[in-house]
Amino acid sequence: MASAEARAAVHISKFLAKTEERAEFNQYYYSKDTLSALLASLRELGAVRIAFLSTPSVYFSMTPEERKLSYVFDLDDEQFGSDPRFVKYDFNQPLGFPSELTGAFDAVVIDPPFITREVWEKYTETARALLAKDPLAALPAAAPETAPAEEDSSTEADGGAGAAAGAEPAEPAAAAAAAAASTRGLVLLSTIAENRAMMKELLGVEPTRFRPCIPNLVYQYDLYANYPSPALAVKNAEVPDPDDD
Repeated sequence: MASAEARAAVHISKFLAKTEERAEFNQYYYSKDTLSALLASLRELGAVRIAFLSTPSVYFSMTPEERKLSYVFDLDDEQFGSDPRFVKYDFNQPLGFPSELTGAFDAVVIDPPFITREVWEKYTETARALLAKDPLAALPAAAPETAPAEEDSSTEADGGAGAAAGAEPAEPAAAAAAAAASTRGLVLLSTIAENRAMMKELLGVEPTRFRPCIPNLVYQYDLYANYPSPALAVKNAEVPDPDDD
Protein backbone atom coordinates (compact mmCIF):
# COMPACT_ATOMS: atom_id res chain seq x y z
CA MET A 1 0.00 0.00 0.00
CA ALA A 2 1.28 3.48 -0.88
CA SER A 3 2.29 5.76 1.98
CA ALA A 4 0.18 8.74 3.02
CA GLU A 5 2.85 10.98 1.52
CA ALA A 6 2.69 9.21 -1.85
CA ARG A 7 -1.10 9.26 -1.92
CA ALA A 8 -1.15 12.94 -0.95
CA ALA A 9 1.28 13.73 -3.78
CA VAL A 10 -1.33 12.45 -6.21
CA HIS A 11 -4.01 14.65 -4.64
CA ILE A 12 -1.69 17.68 -4.74
CA SER A 13 -1.04 17.21 -8.45
CA LYS A 14 -4.74 16.72 -9.20
CA PHE A 15 -5.76 19.81 -7.23
CA LEU A 16 -3.19 22.08 -8.88
CA ALA A 17 -4.02 20.73 -12.35
CA LYS A 18 -7.78 21.14 -12.18
CA THR A 19 -8.43 24.02 -9.76
CA GLU A 20 -8.59 27.60 -10.97
CA GLU A 21 -7.07 30.53 -9.09
CA ARG A 22 -9.89 33.07 -9.10
CA ALA A 23 -9.00 36.75 -9.04
CA GLU A 24 -12.31 37.73 -7.44
CA PHE A 25 -11.32 35.71 -4.35
CA ASN A 26 -7.66 36.74 -4.48
CA GLN A 27 -6.74 33.05 -4.73
CA TYR A 28 -3.10 32.05 -5.05
CA TYR A 29 -2.12 28.45 -4.41
CA TYR A 30 1.08 27.07 -2.88
CA SER A 31 3.48 25.08 -5.06
CA LYS A 32 3.55 21.28 -5.01
CA ASP A 33 6.69 21.14 -2.82
CA THR A 34 5.29 23.72 -0.41
CA LEU A 35 2.03 21.79 -0.09
CA SER A 36 4.04 18.63 0.62
CA ALA A 37 5.95 20.41 3.39
CA LEU A 38 2.77 21.83 4.94
CA LEU A 39 1.16 18.39 4.98
CA ALA A 40 4.29 16.89 6.52
CA SER A 41 4.13 19.48 9.29
CA LEU A 42 0.48 18.70 9.99
CA ARG A 43 1.17 14.96 10.09
CA GLU A 44 3.74 15.56 12.81
CA LEU A 45 0.83 16.58 15.05
CA GLY A 46 -0.86 13.19 14.90
CA ALA A 47 -4.61 12.72 14.55
CA VAL A 48 -5.80 16.25 15.21
CA ARG A 49 -8.92 18.10 14.10
CA ILE A 50 -7.96 20.91 11.72
CA ALA A 51 -9.91 23.93 10.43
CA PHE A 52 -8.56 25.17 7.11
CA LEU A 53 -9.38 28.88 6.81
CA SER A 54 -9.06 30.11 3.21
CA THR A 55 -6.57 27.31 2.55
CA PRO A 56 -8.43 24.96 0.18
CA SER A 57 -5.22 23.91 -1.56
CA VAL A 58 -3.92 22.38 1.68
CA TYR A 59 -7.21 20.74 2.64
CA PHE A 60 -7.81 19.17 -0.76
CA SER A 61 -4.20 17.99 -0.99
CA MET A 62 -4.79 15.63 1.93
CA THR A 63 -6.04 12.12 1.33
CA PRO A 64 -9.76 11.50 1.95
CA GLU A 65 -8.84 9.58 5.11
CA GLU A 66 -6.83 12.52 6.43
CA ARG A 67 -9.70 14.94 5.73
CA LYS A 68 -12.18 13.05 7.89
CA LEU A 69 -11.33 15.06 11.02
CA SER A 70 -11.12 18.42 9.23
CA TYR A 71 -13.24 21.16 7.64
CA VAL A 72 -12.45 23.74 4.98
CA PHE A 73 -13.80 27.27 5.45
CA ASP A 74 -13.88 29.29 2.22
CA LEU A 75 -15.96 31.78 0.26
CA ASP A 76 -15.70 29.91 -3.05
CA ASP A 77 -18.65 27.56 -2.83
CA GLU A 78 -18.78 27.14 -6.61
CA GLN A 79 -15.46 25.26 -6.71
CA PHE A 80 -15.48 23.68 -3.26
CA GLY A 81 -19.06 23.63 -2.00
CA SER A 82 -19.74 20.01 -2.94
CA ASP A 83 -17.32 18.73 -0.32
CA PRO A 84 -19.24 17.42 2.74
CA ARG A 85 -16.94 19.29 5.13
CA PHE A 86 -17.06 22.63 3.31
CA VAL A 87 -18.25 25.65 5.30
CA LYS A 88 -18.97 28.85 3.39
CA TYR A 89 -16.91 31.49 5.17
CA ASP A 90 -16.76 35.27 4.79
CA PHE A 91 -14.15 36.86 7.04
CA ASN A 92 -16.39 39.92 7.40
CA GLN A 93 -18.62 37.66 9.51
CA PRO A 94 -15.97 36.05 11.73
CA LEU A 95 -18.45 33.98 13.73
CA GLY A 96 -20.75 33.16 10.83
CA PHE A 97 -20.26 29.39 10.95
CA PRO A 98 -22.38 26.58 12.47
CA SER A 99 -22.37 26.83 16.25
CA GLU A 100 -21.54 23.15 16.67
CA LEU A 101 -18.07 23.86 15.25
CA THR A 102 -17.21 26.27 18.07
CA GLY A 103 -14.29 24.86 20.03
CA ALA A 104 -14.23 21.78 17.81
CA PHE A 105 -10.66 21.96 16.47
CA ASP A 106 -7.12 21.34 17.67
CA ALA A 107 -5.44 23.33 14.89
CA VAL A 108 -6.10 25.99 12.26
CA VAL A 109 -4.32 26.67 8.96
CA ILE A 110 -4.81 30.21 7.66
CA ASP A 111 -4.00 32.13 4.47
CA PRO A 112 -6.21 35.23 4.17
CA PRO A 113 -6.77 37.03 0.86
CA PHE A 114 -5.42 40.26 2.40
CA ILE A 115 -2.56 41.13 4.76
CA THR A 116 -3.95 44.09 6.72
CA ARG A 117 -4.40 44.13 10.49
CA GLU A 118 -8.16 44.63 10.11
CA VAL A 119 -8.47 41.40 8.13
CA TRP A 120 -6.11 39.48 10.40
CA GLU A 121 -8.08 40.51 13.48
CA LYS A 122 -11.20 38.98 11.91
CA TYR A 123 -9.40 35.75 11.06
CA THR A 124 -8.01 35.68 14.59
CA GLU A 125 -11.52 35.98 16.01
CA THR A 126 -12.61 33.04 13.86
CA ALA A 127 -9.56 30.95 14.75
CA ARG A 128 -9.91 31.50 18.48
CA ALA A 129 -13.60 30.59 18.33
CA LEU A 130 -12.91 27.38 16.42
CA LEU A 131 -9.99 26.21 18.55
CA ALA A 132 -10.61 24.08 21.62
CA LYS A 133 -7.58 25.60 23.38
CA ASP A 134 -5.98 29.04 23.60
CA PRO A 135 -3.30 29.49 20.90
CA LEU A 136 -1.36 31.75 23.28
CA ALA A 137 -1.13 29.14 26.07
CA ALA A 138 2.34 28.00 27.11
CA LEU A 139 3.95 25.04 25.39
CA PRO A 140 4.92 21.95 27.43
CA ALA A 141 8.24 22.53 29.17
CA ALA A 142 10.05 20.02 26.95
CA ALA A 143 8.86 21.62 23.68
CA PRO A 144 10.96 24.56 22.45
CA GLU A 145 9.31 27.51 20.79
CA THR A 146 9.31 27.43 16.99
CA ALA A 147 12.33 29.22 15.57
CA PRO A 148 14.43 29.11 12.42
CA ALA A 149 16.79 26.15 12.64
CA GLU A 150 20.37 25.73 11.52
CA GLU A 151 20.40 24.46 7.96
CA ASP A 152 21.32 20.83 7.44
CA SER A 153 23.37 20.71 4.26
CA SER A 154 22.68 17.01 3.80
CA THR A 155 18.93 17.75 3.61
CA GLU A 156 19.37 20.31 0.86
CA ALA A 157 21.65 18.01 -1.09
CA ASP A 158 18.96 15.33 -1.00
CA GLY A 159 16.43 17.53 -2.74
CA GLY A 160 15.57 20.53 -0.57
CA ALA A 161 11.95 21.03 0.39
CA GLY A 162 10.60 17.95 -1.35
CA ALA A 163 13.05 15.65 0.42
CA ALA A 164 12.37 17.24 3.80
CA ALA A 165 8.61 16.85 3.43
CA GLY A 166 8.87 13.13 2.78
CA ALA A 167 11.49 12.36 5.41
CA GLU A 168 10.76 10.94 8.84
CA PRO A 169 11.23 13.66 11.49
CA ALA A 170 13.63 13.18 14.37
CA GLU A 171 11.83 11.36 17.19
CA PRO A 172 12.20 13.98 19.98
CA ALA A 173 11.16 16.83 17.70
CA ALA A 174 8.16 14.94 16.37
CA ALA A 175 7.10 14.15 19.94
CA ALA A 176 7.38 17.84 20.83
CA ALA A 177 5.19 18.80 17.88
CA ALA A 178 2.48 16.35 18.92
CA ALA A 179 2.76 17.35 22.60
CA ALA A 180 2.02 20.97 21.75
CA ALA A 181 -1.57 19.99 20.93
CA SER A 182 -2.10 18.94 24.55
CA THR A 183 -1.71 22.48 25.88
CA ARG A 184 -2.50 25.03 23.17
CA GLY A 185 -4.53 25.57 20.03
CA LEU A 186 -2.16 25.07 17.12
CA VAL A 187 -1.77 27.65 14.36
CA LEU A 188 -0.03 27.47 10.98
CA LEU A 189 -0.35 30.48 8.68
CA SER A 190 1.27 32.49 5.92
CA THR A 191 1.66 36.24 5.50
CA ILE A 192 4.37 38.81 4.79
CA ALA A 193 7.51 39.17 6.91
CA GLU A 194 6.48 42.68 7.92
CA ASN A 195 3.54 41.20 9.85
CA ARG A 196 5.80 39.22 12.19
CA ALA A 197 5.19 41.27 15.36
CA MET A 198 1.46 41.46 14.69
CA MET A 199 1.15 37.71 14.19
CA LYS A 200 3.06 37.04 17.41
CA GLU A 201 0.67 39.36 19.24
CA LEU A 202 -2.53 37.94 17.74
CA LEU A 203 -1.83 34.21 17.53
CA GLY A 204 1.51 33.56 19.24
CA VAL A 205 3.25 32.36 16.08
CA GLU A 206 6.89 32.67 14.99
CA PRO A 207 8.37 32.45 11.47
CA THR A 208 9.67 29.07 10.34
CA ARG A 209 12.86 28.39 8.41
CA PHE A 210 10.82 27.05 5.49
CA ARG A 211 9.38 29.84 3.33
CA PRO A 212 6.44 29.04 1.03
CA CYS A 213 6.53 29.16 -2.75
CA ILE A 214 3.36 30.72 -4.18
CA PRO A 215 4.11 30.82 -7.92
CA ASN A 216 1.59 33.46 -9.03
CA LEU A 217 1.92 35.81 -6.05
CA VAL A 218 4.11 38.81 -6.83
CA TYR A 219 5.64 39.12 -3.35
CA GLN A 220 7.14 36.65 -0.92
CA TYR A 221 5.31 35.29 2.11
CA ASP A 222 6.69 33.67 5.25
CA LEU A 223 5.23 30.72 7.15
CA TYR A 224 4.46 31.07 10.85
CA ALA A 225 3.63 28.43 13.47
CA ASN A 226 3.11 28.28 17.23
CA TYR A 227 4.44 24.73 17.52
CA PRO A 228 7.83 23.13 16.76
CA SER A 229 7.88 21.53 13.30
CA PRO A 230 10.85 19.57 11.92
CA ALA A 231 9.26 19.61 8.45
CA LEU A 232 9.37 23.42 8.42
CA ALA A 233 12.81 23.79 10.01
CA VAL A 234 14.64 23.45 6.69
CA LYS A 235 15.21 25.75 3.74
CA ASN A 236 12.83 25.62 0.79
CA ALA A 237 15.03 25.24 -2.29
CA GLU A 238 12.33 26.94 -4.39
CA VAL A 239 12.65 30.26 -2.55
CA PRO A 240 15.68 32.58 -2.19
CA ASP A 241 16.80 32.74 1.43
CA PRO A 242 17.25 36.25 2.89
CA ASP A 243 20.23 34.95 4.87
CA ASP A 244 22.00 34.32 1.57
CA ASP A 245 21.88 38.00 0.56
